[in-house]
Amino acid sequence: MSIQCRNCGFVNPSNMRFCGSCGLRLLATGILPAIEPIAEQEVTNQLGELVGADLLDRFRQAGLEAAGQHRPVTVLFVDLSGYTLLSEKINDAEKMYELVQRCTKMFANDVYKYDGIVDKFTGDGLMALFGAPIAHENSTELAIRAALDMQTDLEKLSAELKEQLGFEIKAHIGLHSGSVIVGGVGSNMMMNYTAIGDVVNLASRIESAASSGMILVSEVVYKKVRTLFDFEAVPPLQLKGVSQPVIAHSVLRTKIKPGSMRGIEGLYAPMVGRDGELIRLHQAVNSMNSEKLGRFSAVSGEAGIGKSRLISEFKSFVSQLPMQVLEGYSLIYRKGVSYWIFQDMILRLLEVDADTPPIEFQARLRKHVISLLPKRVDDVLPYLEQMLSLPLSNPETAKRINYLAAEQLRQQIFLAVRDLILAEAQQKPVVLILEDLHWADSGSLELLDFLLESLVKNPIVIVAVSRTFADGKLAEITKRASDLLRLRYTDLSLKSLSPDQSDRLFSQLLAIQNMPEALRSHIIQRASGIPLYLEEILRM
Repeated sequence: MSIQCRNCGFVNPSNMRFCGSCGLRLLATGILPAIEPIAEQEVTNQLGELVGADLLDRFRQAGLEAAGQHRPVTVLFVDLSGYTLLSEKINDAEKMYELVQRCTKMFANDVYKYDGIVDKFTGDGLMALFGAPIAHENSTELAIRAALDMQTDLEKLSAELKEQLGFEIKAHIGLHSGSVIVGGVGSNMMMNYTAIGDVVNLASRIESAASSGMILVSEVVYKKVRTLFDFEAVPPLQLKGVSQPVIAHSVLRTKIKPGSMRGIEGLYAPMVGRDGELIRLHQAVNSMNSEKLGRFSAVSGEAGIGKSRLISEFKSFVSQLPMQVLEGYSLIYRKGVSYWIFQDMILRLLEVDADTPPIEFQARLRKHVISLLPKRVDDVLPYLEQMLSLPLSNPETAKRINYLAAEQLRQQIFLAVRDLILAEAQQKPVVLILEDLHWADSGSLELLDFLLESLVKNPIVIVAVSRTFADGKLAEITKRASDLLRLRYTDLSLKSLSPDQSDRLFSQLLAIQNMPEALRSHIIQRASGIPLYLEEILRM
């Protein structure tokens, strides 16, 4: 009788003790021991808002839609370092097995946290893909953040077990980017892909060359994200099966002050195909400024369609006007942080970064609140401090807040953020730009909904940017904004560039004389009217 693995769905012969596809141990029923499975409900419970309870459905739907397509992805391999020596030191097959399962499960959770997907387990590690089936403009960044979290989480686990084991546990990780053909959707968040060329093979070879505790990336990966992370060059790699030396870099840490990762170095192209949308944003701001009444603009479009470029051009226009621009960015790896987009807004407003000591951060916040709301500091400051996870500066207020019910505290935070923004608007009109709302936590969306009333009679324009406003809370917010503001609501849905527009963008990005027309047409066709895809193809 065959045994179907409940982890990956592979049908194994009856005499198999371990799954022939994913490598996990089987029981006679095919059900894995409690420590092993990454079951749908378990993943939902563990990850919670980090990726959303609908993660499995998102993978399945995206996989079905992407089947048979070429997709740019970043491939990640991770394995425990010194596996043989580790086994000898533990000298207990059952304990070693449990340790490996604990580590690989931890690695998998870090993959899912950043919207990656586990392609396969590899014994004492795994292979993961970022960028398919769910596409992201920053899939390479997400892959490296997952790798950094894997090392951090493993350090914590190693410290926890050091007294018991008597030695450290380390892993080595390798990453490479390239194109794959999307295959079928498996079970329990597993996907199968067939890579084009040597993408997967090279990622695996790079991982094998990585030293214990190292994250090693190819030159392709390095060029994509060198403005976001600190790297250290390593000697060219002589890899098995690769004729030429491979240039690689070791990831050290996230940059304290990251730069932009968009565009092709040394080249700049004017915005193409978005003039109408930019004019409507200009009109919204000009009307708000003259009428002193708020407006709401919803900018939507799929990944890479040009939302960020449109907003960049819009900010250049607003910077020439007597207005205050407030910005907040949602991040996929901050989905578990309540009110993150408004926290980010305040961090940017106060020019606070990872290097700013908490005491200085708190002092800047207090000074700013006093300058805007001198008579209401005690009504506003404690709740902003609470939202920002800062120590409360007033001990008496801290005691009072401890007695508030969760809903009461939430309401006070809403009021504090609203009052701060309204006070800014009394100084000069405010343009509040909220980016990547498709990644926003539920608290941020509830707070945005609460702020809509403030637009009715105050000089504030909210520019909300998301891949879609068609579903869930975002759909409710835009409908309410439309009903509340009527003609002061603007819907800007970005569409793919036409072939002529794509050709014009191509010419501005890459002016090469005598390029074969067939090659040019093929590149434009592959980009499918998505500016980011065109940039990425030209970058390769």
